[in-house]
Amino acid sequence: MPLLYIKNLDKVTRLGIWKVEESIDELQSKLILNKQELNFFSNLKKGKRNLHWLAGRVMLRDLLETSGFIEVIEDEFGKPYLPDFDFELSITHSYDYAGVIISKSKVGIDIEKIKKDLKSIAPKFLSVQELNKLDINNYKSQLYLFWCIKECLYKLYGKKELAFKENIKIKSFDLSSIGKVIAEITKDNYHKEFEVCYEEFVPEYMLAYTIDC
Repeated sequence: MPLLYIKNLDKVTRLGIWKVEESIDELQSKLILNKQELNFFSNLKKGKRNLHWLAGRVMLRDLLETSGFIEVIEDEFGKPYLPDFDFELSITHSYDYAGVIISKSKVGIDIEKIKKDLKSIAPKFLSVQELNKLDINNYKSQLYLFWCIKECLYKLYGKKELAFKENIKIKSFDLSSIGKVIAEITKDNYHKEFEVCYEEFVPEYMLAYTIDC
């Protein structure tokens, strides 16, 4: 697997990013899958989705440093968890790249390829204040960055029913090719701020991740 990197973000948090270039057979040969997973995999639409699903499992094995079977289950909200390991996880993929983050705390990760212009839908996921923060000279990349940040927080929260525009707000940021922002989730009685790290890790691909410290 063409691994870009594995980062130890702290003593209990690891992040892996890679470019998926293997065939389905190559990836599947690296895994132990139970009957339920094999049935799920066989029902996936052939193509990138199969590769992403397999690659996520292979990367998870590397991060957990195990050659054994790893059971991944989805909870009632569709959030994946590891019943046999004391780790939270989040998985993401976009076109040729995929990533996994694991930690003892809740985590979220998202990768987005910068492609079509999001300008027409920006008011649907950004507040007026957030729109006013955008640099007109770097508008398209920043829209993808803001979406990426909100998506990784949505995954961390894990209970769905979050509106990107109303419930997830980006409060401050120092925009560059790599950096951090302060963002918050507000939903009913839940309110919490998070530090979200981001980077354009290769040209035209944004990465954002956060840990619930």
